[in-house]
Amino acid sequence: MTAIEIYPGRTGMHRALAEIAAQLAAPTAPTRAPATATELMEMERTGRLSALEWADLQTVYGLVEAHIDRTFCASAVGTARAAYGRSGRPGRLRHRGWKQVRFQLRNGLVVHMHTPYL
Repeated sequence: MTAIEIYPGRTGMHRALAEIAAQLAAPTAPTRAPATATELMEMERTGRLSALEWADLQTVYGLVEAHIDRTFCASAVGTARAAYGRSGRPGRLRHRGWKQVRFQLRNGLVVHMHTPYL
């Protein structure tokens, strides 16, 4: 997995959460005992990559849950406005709706989603 699309709107985000939860709950393929050192190294490599993918999915799941929570979003917007006000820059931040962004998580998963835009 290299990219994931989080659908816009609350309904879309709920749908994305269900899909991510299904991926997180999917059983891993059973492994057989390695017959050679090379097979052992390959099993270790694929296991490590699977664990990193799982970690990225956990992160995205939490991020989408936060975006669904209206209280959390309002608090985050308020915190950004307060930080902007303390910066001494002129004007104030206004909420301009939701904007699609693209970012990459530490383990390589690219995420496309909508987030509040100020």
